[in-house]
Amino acid sequence: MHTLKLTLRSFALFSLLAACQETNNRQLSDGFQVRIGQICGWCAGEHELALSAETYSYTYDHACDDELDVPEQFFDTPDQDWHELTRHYHKQDFAKETIATCNVCADGCDYWVIVSDGEFSHEIRFGNPKEVKTRSVRIFSKKLVTLLKEAQEEFGQEQ
Repeated sequence: MHTLKLTLRSFALFSLLAACQETNNRQLSDGFQVRIGQICGWCAGEHELALSAETYSYTYDHACDDELDVPEQFFDTPDQDWHELTRHYHKQDFAKETIATCNVCADGCDYWVIVSDGEFSHEIRFGNPKEVKTRSVRIFSKKLVTLLKEAQEEFGQEQ
């Protein structure tokens, strides 16, 4: 069953990527937005996935070689992904989470998550979602990391 879900999700993501020509003029909608990125030390660059209810974007900025950059690409946000993500988001819990690692400072990797909604904006940083103390924020972070990794794989930018 897990393999079937993964296959269907991969097919859906591939279909969205194939349609990028039609959606490249888009922007993220105002309001509730979630951004996740991964940054690693010494020339590894930074990946970013930004999501809103209608649209998501992926970009990769290679620190040492512009030819390896992936310019920002916009796609329709799959309803299932958005529903699952928002189901695990609890604003009060996220606002209280204070984790702020700096693995990148020692040539490692960090994920960062920023949630914004009008006046509210909060960021956390971690090397692994297991490090996040609050259960709801940990589940939310794991889902985001999974979505980012799927985008990295689609664009051939795995780390």
